[in-house]
Amino acid sequence: MRTIDVSEITENIKEMCMEANHYLSKDMDVAMKKAAETEESPLGKQILLQLQENLQIAAEDRIPICQDTGMAVIF
Repeated sequence: MRTIDVSEITENIKEMCMEANHYLSKDMDVAMKKAAETEESPLGKQILLQLQENLQIAAEDRIPICQDTGMAVIF
């Protein structure tokens, strides 16, 4: 049997939650960029470009991508 220290599990979960809140997966990033390139509506294109800017700010400043979705509570 393998023994794992609870602090190791806690640290890994913490890092995964932070990563999920600060970065978008590569496939989603590619899809967002492609959507902005092919969007015909000027307003739609503007919104997609703003979303990309917000994603960049979140990654650079380590702030959540979206601040209004609540928070995880883990027991």
